[in-house]
Amino acid sequence: MAAWLGQWNNYVRRWGCEMENTHRQEPALIRLSAVGPYLGVSRSTVYKLEATDPDFPTVIRFSKRCAGVRRPDLDLYLAKKIEQEVNL
Repeated sequence: MAAWLGQWNNYVRRWGCEMENTHRQEPALIRLSAVGPYLGVSRSTVYKLEATDPDFPTVIRFSKRCAGVRRPDLDLYLAKKIEQEVNL
């Protein structure tokens, strides 16, 4: 057991990662159905924002029924909206 653990520690030092962290990464894309709860608004409001707000992140369409938004873009959008509210 100790030999295996030593090999694992060498692997972690060499590649700079641990197996337990690889499966807990946040998804890079958020489906449109999940954007509403992420922003705290309804699904119809998400579609209105997509159509009318020029600052809203670009929606990536995979097919007619599958679309998503990049999480970092959505976080920047939220930060910008919060900053606008603070500066009012």
